[in-house]
Amino acid sequence: MPDNPSPLAIIVAAAAYMAVGAVWYAPRILGNKWLSLIGKTRQELGALWRPMILASLAALVLAYTLSLLIVAMEIDSFVEGVLFGFLIGAGIFAAALAPIMAYEGRPRQLFTLYAGNVVVGMMVMGAILAAWR
Repeated sequence: MPDNPSPLAIIVAAAAYMAVGAVWYAPRILGNKWLSLIGKTRQELGALWRPMILASLAALVLAYTLSLLIVAMEIDSFVEGVLFGFLIGAGIFAAALAPIMAYEGRPRQLFTLYAGNVVVGMMVMGAILAAWR
């Protein structure tokens, strides 16, 4: 088993994370619900190229960080990767986001939408990164 994360695996995992988000926020999936929950229209969002660049860079950071943890924990199977991604997504991201959303008085549905996207994305990345080892 390699001791270092694969750069190609990191890029593929980040792309998969972005693909999960693209499907998640597609208008016919949850995109229209998201717009409703944040009180905006598609036109009000304007050009999305800047947020997409930031999201792509963030996905690379997430994939790299997750890959370091997967290597350190010696996780090397698809199923373990999915479970580890769930643990990180739900146990760290969602748990940290919950009080922020509560203090801001944001709808529970918005929290569920945000957290669900990250948890599913982390599970997909975990599967890819662990199986790649």
